[in-house]
Amino acid sequence: MDKKEKYFDVRTKSEMGGGEGGLYDDSDEYEFSVLLRKLRLDSQNLINLLRKDNEKMPEVYFRYVNSYSNNACAFQDDYKQYYIGVNIGLVMNLKNCFDKLSLEFKADTNSDFNSENVDFYRNVLLLNAFRFIVLHEYSHIIMGHSDLRVHDGGPHLMLEANNITKTGNSMKLQTIEMDADCSATNFCIRELLINYKSQEFINPNIKRKFGSFNEAIFCYMSAVYMVFKILGSDNYANENFGESDHPHSFIRLQIVYSTLYTKIG
Repeated sequence: MDKKEKYFDVRTKSEMGGGEGGLYDDSDEYEFSVLLRKLRLDSQNLINLLRKDNEKMPEVYFRYVNSYSNNACAFQDDYKQYYIGVNIGLVMNLKNCFDKLSLEFKADTNSDFNSENVDFYRNVLLLNAFRFIVLHEYSHIIMGHSDLRVHDGGPHLMLEANNITKTGNSMKLQTIEMDADCSATNFCIRELLINYKSQEFINPNIKRKFGSFNEAIFCYMSAVYMVFKILGSDNYANENFGESDHPHSFIRLQIVYSTLYTKIG
């Protein structure tokens, strides 16, 4: 391991606890590892494009966390090197969710979706979900949230799974998450506006493209909804709202939709 790999490995192990964390090696040729590399390369390319437009945006080291829980994180080291980690469990569960959805559509003889359409949507949903997650984490970095976390003396890792906190700063934490949701949506919609007619998707064998920008937006919102659902942003009672470190998924979707409406009118 090089220095960045070692830091990523040690930091995620130490702060996730419970025997979880550490750097996941995605270099083998198993189908899942190939998928992980394709998703990672796509998101890294998006970040590189953003940095091309603004050289002040920091470089980021992005890898997978060896954990089967649903989570993702952003953090930094003592030298202001920034990191993004996505748990392999989160990718697995998103993929399984969209795979099951596609099988249900294929089994429904009354559905208007043919096999090609179903495979197209399955791939697009996974790609959009993953892009939102990674750009949400990158937004924590460029919006100063990671720096603020270190300044406040909190844990380095900004984790995405919803938790109930007793620290008294839940509203501050929720605001930070909504800020990152808005930023990630801005980046994702910009990419869709530019490339929705010519995107290369995860599976190169799929030739179908979006029929309209509205179709692309519908897929984006559906993917984001599933991200919030899997991360547990609606898994708490109303009386715990003030103690949660993430807003309820309903609120987050409203924020994403409002950002989207402001962006495209």
